[in-house]
Amino acid sequence: MISERQYIKDNLYDFFEELLLAQGITDKDIPIIYSNQNGLRPKAPFLMIDFRSTVMPGTPDFSKVSVGDEKDVQRITQHVRRNMTMYGFGERAIDTLETIKTMLNVDLWVDKLRERYLTIPQTFETIESPQSMDTVRENGASFDFDLTYIRVIETDPGYIDDVELVPDFDIR
Repeated sequence: MISERQYIKDNLYDFFEELLLAQGITDKDIPIIYSNQNGLRPKAPFLMIDFRSTVMPGTPDFSKVSVGDEKDVQRITQHVRRNMTMYGFGERAIDTLETIKTMLNVDLWVDKLRERYLTIPQTFETIESPQSMDTVRENGASFDFDLTYIRVIETDPGYIDDVELVPDFDIR
């Protein structure tokens, strides 16, 4: 079973790679990495995606138990909103961030993301954030975005097969 976080990582990576390729930018031009992966950091320009907070607004929706071929199944669905950040390091990556933000509003890319059962309903302002790395100053920028989807969990709720009531009791 694939984990939810891995599903998001794989699908966002593929989505952003396809979006950039449509703009003539390959993974060799501007690689995309995830933060906190303990790998080698590429030289700028590159993009980095970071998982931030997770909010589950509302309450889960529990379906009625349906009888499957082998077992009974109950489906629990929950809307989830994850706050994510995309960073761009290097001048070209900073420009690419703005391109990505614009394309996230284009119907073609909205639909391609929905095909993966994900949506990005909101992006926030781009913030320039140059940093000192070793002895060199590196240009960077970032923007936050909300990623929404529906978490689906199926469970075998179990039930009582047989109950016996014993009417004998003693009151003393």
